[in-house]
Amino acid sequence: MLTVLLAVLLVLILGLRIGSRYKKVNVVGLFHPYCNAGGGGERVLWCVVQALQSGMYNVVIFARANDCANPGEVISRAESRFNVKVDATRLRFIPLYSDKLLEAETYARLTLFGQSVGSMLVGMEAMWKMRPDVWIDTMGYSFIYPIAWCCGCRVGSYTHYPTMSTDMVRQDLFFYPINPM
Repeated sequence: MLTVLLAVLLVLILGLRIGSRYKKVNVVGLFHPYCNAGGGGERVLWCVVQALQSGMYNVVIFARANDCANPGEVISRAESRFNVKVDATRLRFIPLYSDKLLEAETYARLTLFGQSVGSMLVGMEAMWKMRPDVWIDTMGYSFIYPIAWCCGCRVGSYTHYPTMSTDMVRQDLFFYPINPM
């Protein structure tokens, strides 16, 4: 029974992959839940949106639900803060309601593991709502790549910063004293 289930799953995945291989790219999805934060990563995001739109692609940004509350404000803030002009008619925001699964505060223990599994669930929500032709992760959530690939997307990445940060690293976690016998 398990063998049949795995075979059916494999056929479905391969069918999605082969069907999307020769499809013309029209929609590029950018996974950037914190698109309204206003930092350096967001500047890169909006420059990417501008460059993609100049190449005649439609762009979808997967963002937190509260960042999508007023797309006009998000776009005007990006234009005023970063001096980047985007075409709002070719830009769509997809709200992600499971974005709390990406936050470190959600996990008291095994934070990186929790965030990695949480990113996969958030990625599945994004794919459920809208499957783009190309999936570009601009936040560094690499556990979403296999999900996007299995859904038939071409996968790209711009990793602005590593998942591991300096506040997560404590010297006493990595250096254990060795007691001689």
